[in-house]
Amino acid sequence: MRYARVIDGKAVEVFENGDFNLTECFVPQLAEQFSPVPEQVETGWIRADDGTWGAPAAAIPESASTEPAPRHVSVLAFRQRFTAEEKTAIDLASLDDPQASLDQRAQAASLRVYQQDLQAAGFVDLDSSEIRDAVLLMESMGLLDTGRAAQILDTPPSDGELP
Repeated sequence: MRYARVIDGKAVEVFENGDFNLTECFVPQLAEQFSPVPEQVETGWIRADDGTWGAPAAAIPESASTEPAPRHVSVLAFRQRFTAEEKTAIDLASLDDPQASLDQRAQAASLRVYQQDLQAAGFVDLDSSEIRDAVLLMESMGLLDTGRAAQILDTPPSDGELP
């Protein structure tokens, strides 16, 4: 029989039967750390809440990762997702008009800030909340046709768009 000393669900030591005598353990709290384990369990294995054992996460190959790949595109590639007419409308809408209402001036300022941030960026993360909010704002302002924001943001990056 195999035993493991388990701390916080992790096998920190594994012993074969005969390597130690659990009944002779003088420290009751230490004795509570030892559990019988299946033959395949090694030091570093993790015990799940349901009592099953699994290899440590470091042993899982990267290809098995469920983490989605980042959706980054170059700044130029991102700008090329907009039509020439859309880029012109955005640029015109970003101009400050002292005669406009405060809300209109604030929207224009938001567009200018977005454009400045875009110029300073090394790449564009299509999943960034700031980018998504800016493109959705452009659609809500009528600078983009309905549905264009989703098309611009949700089209998967092509190899030619990668930073």
